[in-house]
Formats: sequence, structure tokens, C-alpha cells
Amino acid sequence: VEYITFLKDHPGCTTVTNVRRSINRALQSLPVSQHEKVWPVILEWIHSPEKDAADNLPAWRIPLESRVRVVRRYCLFNPLYRNEFAEFL
Repeated sequence: VEYITFLKDHPGCTTVTNVRRSINRALQSLPVSQHEKVWPVILEWIHSPEKDAADNLPAWRIPLESRVRVVRRYCLFNPLYRNEFAEFL
């Protein structure tokens, strides 16, 4: 979780693909009972805002398709999130 948080907080250091692969490895290696510790960090990353024009800091440019796939995967873990997924679309 700490490594994913580090990657999430440093968008200029790595790519979306590397973060997504790290998330996949974390979810695959942890038992389902511990997924609840990882998902809040993932959702925070997915819902991170785009870069403002006045802001010179790097920001994530996560493709919409990747965002939808991650949120859809979270809906499998937490079916109650489906209403928020509908709002996300």
C-alpha cells in the first residue's frame, strides 16, 4: 500500500501503466480480505484531478478507459459502489 501511495503521489516519476501493474500485483498477491486496505488508495488515484493550466506540477493523465476498468473492477469487490460508478460515467 505504501509503495502504491508513493507512486500515486509522484506522477512525474513513473507511468500510468507501471502504477496499474503495481496495483494488479498487489491485488493478486493479497487475500480478498485485505483488499479493503488497497482500494481507497487506488480510488484516490483514479479520481485524481487533471493538471490545471496554472499549475506547473506534473499530474496524472489517466485514460478514461483505464479509469472505467478500474472502477468496474472495484464494483466487483464492492457492489454498493455501483451507484457512484453510474455517476462517474
